[in-house]
Amino acid sequence: MNLLKILFSSLSLLISSYALRVSPTIQKTAKYSSQSYDDINKSKSKSKLITTFDDNIGLRAYEDKRDLVLTIRGSCNLEDWKVNLNCLLVEHPHIPCGNVHRGYLKNLLNIIDLPEFEYIKTSINKQNIKNVLITGHSSGAAKGILIGHYLAKMFPNVKFTVVTFGCPKIGDSDFYNDIDKIRNINIISINFNDDFVPHLGFGTKNSDVQLDIYSEKLCFNLIKSHLMSRYEDALIKNKHKYHFLETGGITSLHEQMNIFNNIITEMLL
Repeated sequence: MNLLKILFSSLSLLISSYALRVSPTIQKTAKYSSQSYDDINKSKSKSKLITTFDDNIGLRAYEDKRDLVLTIRGSCNLEDWKVNLNCLLVEHPHIPCGNVHRGYLKNLLNIIDLPEFEYIKTSINKQNIKNVLITGHSSGAAKGILIGHYLAKMFPNVKFTVVTFGCPKIGDSDFYNDIDKIRNINIISINFNDDFVPHLGFGTKNSDVQLDIYSEKLCFNLIKSHLMSRYEDALIKNKHKYHFLETGGITSLHEQMNIFNNIITEMLL
């Protein structure tokens, strides 16, 4: 009986690790996040580019069928790192109580009055836009959360989904409590188990869905473990080489298999 219990437990773990299907939204945003590092003139994206910001900002907007997709590039120059290191939490001016990363907040406040950002708001108002997807990697993911929070409050009748890859901490619990009160925004957080960046920063992290990626071998190279190309490889190109664990949202496959395992265990007692 003990051997059967071990076999069923192992089967449960294997199925929950391998059978999880990566959603099309996650795959789409992984591709966009990876392309955000490409030269805009050499971009392979087939979607309609509707506006792009100065390269130091790294924000682009695309129309993809009935979705508006905003991509924010991660750190790739000295100016980006100056913003990253300006990491003390300060009060967010649009929240009664809530503190966020000072550098990323300054970045948000600098772009919301730009003509390019006004064009994004005009595009959101279009009747043919069904969803707004906001995605970014690393610091771009952190900025994406702030942009999504700002826009979701401005457009309460539009659905916003923020998908982050390797996002550092950017705010305190009061900030995320304010996000929880907004009914039209969801945050999907995706992290490698050996990526150190999600552990950096001050404050806390929260998301509606979290997808953890486990590779067969740990990567001890701090740079390679965090690369967006590695996330793209796991989520699109070579899914069979990785294990996935999803928590949050609708009852996950992992939770379902735990229930199945408990039922079998009871039967074998």
